[in-house]
Amino acid sequence: MGNIKAEYRPFINVTTQGVTGTWLYDTGASVSCMSLTQFRRIALDNRPVKQTPQIRLLSAAKTEINVIGLFHLKIKILGKTFEHPVHVCHPMNQGGIIGMDIITRLGLTYLPARKTFTFDQHIAVGQSKQYTAQTIFKNSAGVVAEMLTDRQIKIPPHSSKVVHMNCASKQQHTTVAGATAVANIYSSQFPLLWGGPAIIQTNFKSKTSMPIINCGPTELTIPRGTAIGHLETIFADGAYQVDEAAVEASLAQAGATLPPTPSAARAEQILREVL
Repeated sequence: MGNIKAEYRPFINVTTQGVTGTWLYDTGASVSCMSLTQFRRIALDNRPVKQTPQIRLLSAAKTEINVIGLFHLKIKILGKTFEHPVHVCHPMNQGGIIGMDIITRLGLTYLPARKTFTFDQHIAVGQSKQYTAQTIFKNSAGVVAEMLTDRQIKIPPHSSKVVHMNCASKQQHTTVAGATAVANIYSSQFPLLWGGPAIIQTNFKSKTSMPIINCGPTELTIPRGTAIGHLETIFADGAYQVDEAAVEASLAQAGATLPPTPSAARAEQILREVL
């Protein structure tokens, strides 16, 4: 995928030791790196002391990256100035790479639809843009309860965590204790949360738990009592047991009619035509 056009990748202006360059925003990189070419643009009397790297760096292809040294650089991004260790490497296709170390430290988030960056810990949604979640099943009997966090929750970036929640009925003087329902994670306040649909069961205290994924590149801190999802029930005829053998047979039959996998040369040609 090395021939993907650069405009489809997020770049941001970064100033290091007074030298400004364009760095790639890369959530797949654990640490931040700078090319030797760009590092040499820093005046000799403005370069910090070279330190020995404490880790080995591997590329996406699992090949070892040649690290020249580790330097604590003065960095400025979108008006924020800080000092951070950066690995200087050679060769590099980019002038620099902002990895998860800086992304997590700053809470730096890229918004693909707007092609902009923000420092928000989570992407807040204005009240005028918020709306009530619709039911997710055609034969749903409706949303019967909200799911609220029973304590403050911290979920690391790109991670899944089992979250314990209180379930509050939508109707007064009713309870959802001992209920079996479909849970779906939905939050206007935290739109980067994802989870469900999942069949869950509440205990006698109307509590339940399920895994939730933080799809964003920064840690999310969710306050206690935050509504992050809802429960809904489905009518008796809204679900039926699947015959696994029949499904496997259908998939096998569909696979037999699929066209053969294109050769490497044909795949490369298709990519060029698309891009």
